[in-house]
Amino acid sequence: MNFIMNVHKIENIGQGVAYFGIGAAAGALGAGVGAGISSMLPVAGTASGGFTAGFLGTSAATTATSSFVSGALIGGGAGLAGGFTTGFGNGLLGGQSFGESLWSGTKNGLIGGLSGEAIGGIWGGIDAAIDGRRFWDGATVQKTVLAEQNIPVVGQVGDNNCLPASAEAVDRSFGGKYDTTKYSRFIN
Repeated sequence: MNFIMNVHKIENIGQGVAYFGIGAAAGALGAGVGAGISSMLPVAGTASGGFTAGFLGTSAATTATSSFVSGALIGGGAGLAGGFTTGFGNGLLGGQSFGESLWSGTKNGLIGGLSGEAIGGIWGGIDAAIDGRRFWDGATVQKTVLAEQNIPVVGQVGDNNCLPASAEAVDRSFGGKYDTTKYSRFIN
């Protein structure tokens, strides 16, 4: 992508290869930082693999559970690293001084970090919700039934019989004999 975005600036094949190389380095660094952050985050029931294990892709690496928070951290870190590398490398290649290139890298890194944070957070949260976990932190959702009443179904008669039908259903669950048909003439 870096090559394509800068194709209008390329004057010779060496520059084309350099722009391609900067993009490849930024992608690799961003992926490594993202994997390192993922491995560093705590995983329920598992010890963290640590940043280095994730960055290097060793067998000790772990993968964070998807959530808004983990997605934002991973996406933000990867975007910051990739954006900085692209801005800094393109600045040097484009003839900027070291200080100017550093500033270009900082600007691109901030933009990449913020956009990676937003996209990664939203995507991670949606993935957690699709998987039946909480959007924000990815925690497992357990639904606990506090009371099992075995309330019978009582059909509603007419447009305005919802409340009496509900009362009849609850009354029957406690062994009562309440019948809404006796009182329906007052309701409808």
